[in-house]
Amino acid sequence: ILIPAVPGLHTGSIIMENQTQVFQQLEKSQKYVVVHEKAKLDHIPQVGEKVAIRHSPDKNIKSKVEKVEANASTQTRGR
Repeated sequence: ILIPAVPGLHTGSIIMENQTQVFQQLEKSQKYVVVHEKAKLDHIPQVGEKVAIRHSPDKNIKSKVEKVEANASTQTRGR
């Protein structure tokens, strides 16, 4: 299911791109794909990259794209 990008944080892998858009498979829901307009991103992520894209409610501010490390959410504990 394709959904347009809305203000907030979207985390997942870039699965496809075309001339004007990138498509991001959401990490927590395999059935939703967010459509991001390339012109609104601060830089264009590569297909296959896992990224977090934060859209601002202010349409004049470009959306921030940050690469997500593979184990960024995993915490380690010592003995």
